Amino acid sequence: MNKRLIAIAIAAGLASPFAAYAADVSIYGVAHVSMNQIDVGTTDGELDLTSNKSHIGFKGSQDLGDGLSAFFKASWQVDYTDNTTELSAQATPSTKPDTDLLVYDRWVGLKGGFGSIKFGTMASNYKQTGKIVDPFWATRAQMRDTGLQSPGLMNGMGVDRSRVTDAAQYTSNNINNMTFVLNTTFDGSGDNNTGFGVRYKANNIHAFFDYIKIDTVTTTPSINTGESGMKVGGAYTMGATTVALGIEMTEDLLNNDYNQFSVTHKLNEKGTVALSYGQASAVAANSDKSGFVLGYKHKLGKNTTAYAAYLDQSNDNAATELSGFSLGLAYKF
Repeated sequence: MNKRLIAIAIAAGLASPFAAYAADVSIYGVAHVSMNQIDVGTTDGELDLTSNKSHIGFKGSQDLGDGLSAFFKASWQVDYTDNTTELSAQATPSTKPDTDLLVYDRWVGLKGGFGSIKFGTMASNYKQTGKIVDPFWATRAQMRDTGLQSPGLMNGMGVDRSRVTDAAQYTSNNINNMTFVLNTTFDGSGDNNTGFGVRYKANNIHAFFDYIKIDTVTTTPSINTGESGMKVGGAYTMGATTVALGIEMTEDLLNNDYNQFSVTHKLNEKGTVALSYGQASAVAANSDKSGFVLGYKHKLGKNTTAYAAYLDQSNDNAATELSGFSLGLAYKF
């Protein structure tokens, strides 16, 4: 018996340093699958499943003393349905093979009295604020999928899975309810761009301004390199209701300007209804778009949400108009 206790004590002593290290690292992610039927023009869509930005990763931090800490994140996008919507199905396929694990946020950085700075692959300043206006962000009914938000800029400008890569991003500490974001990419990414953003958040107001300039891009030829774009908007909450507005001035960069509007209303602690509406005004003739999404979200638990949404997008080219529905289930961990 004594020998057993000694063995347990030795094992516990050997394991304690690893347990202490593991306490600084946590696993996180989202498992999100939806069933959709989207009609395009006069062609009826088939019922299918989509893995909507599902991902898994590790994140952690370490106190370095003197008010300074190091932090990191490493994550991969995971397809819970199949591979057919991945690399080989892109408009400009990558030479990489299809895989269930694709690049998501991956960076390392430092935090302190100066704010924070991180290096790696991450969401650009322009992408970060898209979800403030779109209540169906990261679902099949999101505005960037229907062309009512700028798809390239809202997805990011990175060469790997819509993230800015080979990038550095600085975020200030809160200064009178305002934070500032500045990011730039390095030549190794193949996509050279710089961005600047301002966020204001106090009580029931969440406002933003973002600017981005694209000097070189390798994966999206529809972008006019050497040009810039900007957007302004925000959300205002009145009790159970939130109203949001976004205006994108990207004509020089994307040949389109975009406007978005949304209303979200909490029916109770579990149920929420939402309506979003957007417009895309194009430089080219017969290329304007408009559309709406109406949906309901229901919290099944602390980390689990089910939803149903109907989308309808009309444009000057009837052959590419969209309509349909999406039923989804998302679990955050």
